[in-house]
Amino acid sequence: MMSALIAGVAVTIGALAQSGPAPYASRVAWDLSTNGCPPQDAANRAAELIRSADEGGDPAVGAQRRIAAANWILARRIEPAVSRFFLDIPAPGDREQILTAVRRAAGQLDLARTPRSDEPATTQPASRPASAPAVFGLEAVDAFAQAITAVFDAGDSEADTVRRQKAAGRMALLLEDNRPGVNSAAALWQAALLRRIGRPDRAIEVTPRPLAARPPGEPRFDFYARLLRCRCIAERGGYAAASALLLQLEKRCADLFALERDRTEAGRAASLVRQTILSRWADAADPQTGAAERDWCRAAVERIRKTVCGESDRCFVLRLGYAIPILVEIPGEPPPEKPSATTSAPPESPDSETEMPEPDESPEEQ
Repeated sequence: MMSALIAGVAVTIGALAQSGPAPYASRVAWDLSTNGCPPQDAANRAAELIRSADEGGDPAVGAQRRIAAANWILARRIEPAVSRFFLDIPAPGDREQILTAVRRAAGQLDLARTPRSDEPATTQPASRPASAPAVFGLEAVDAFAQAITAVFDAGDSEADTVRRQKAAGRMALLLEDNRPGVNSAAALWQAALLRRIGRPDRAIEVTPRPLAARPPGEPRFDFYARLLRCRCIAERGGYAAASALLLQLEKRCADLFALERDRTEAGRAASLVRQTILSRWADAADPQTGAAERDWCRAAVERIRKTVCGESDRCFVLRLGYAIPILVEIPGEPPPEKPSATTSAPPESPDSETEMPEPDESPEEQ
């Protein structure tokens, strides 16, 4: 199937050589959908948790509140910037905002590990927080914090590469976590780390196939990992394969998302990534012999602009919603609403558990 799609691309490029170039797409402002709470809810929630921890009370509960605050900062406060990063539409200041927020979250994790001055001398840092679920939550939130820092930190020394490899190793451990969204989020961040150290081939290995069956529960982390896989295929020179896979993924969104709005916005996100890949394919065409190839790519970009965005100068796409899952819940308080409450997978259908046949792999996929 994939071979046929790529062959069709080649035939179309040849035909275009006889018809002349198409106009390049006019600028469209691709933006994140407002589907989901604004990041201010994270600031309010984190501030409330930190304030409650500062007020004293049970040291173990206070530590857990700090872990939860760090979790909220990482999950919601940086989500818009993280979504733009994975969609390749960064805004000025995104990287600095992410690193500043991660440092703040890390500070709360450090406080959660450290006994308060009013605690008994017998309380040891190793026993903080006291409960096993809280320790599990602290380690998981810390692993995500380290991964996010390693992805966005600008350093490229040998020591930085080792740090990223260690962070990827911690993500690999979370792939075995059965809490909702944890393994798919870990796969997404592990792939981002591998790509960051110049190993898109390894990133492809750890991300789901674009046309695989839908995952159980919330599909957004999984969907973004599929988009990242296609970007990595293109970065290895597989522009035709990545473009063809994204075209099929756009059609697959109806099977991945329950709500029509999510399906539409996910399809637009796949179109956005495909447009970016096509633009880079055009730029990579041989200056001397690649005129037809370049014109075909630009014509395809123009078609995306017209069919996906219409006459609008802004096009809204699916956002992650949460940059990492909510991992820590406070005893005696209702758990916060999670994306799965509004964007759960579609109802079971006769073929929902059967994996869609994967197209023949191109050399880039192998």
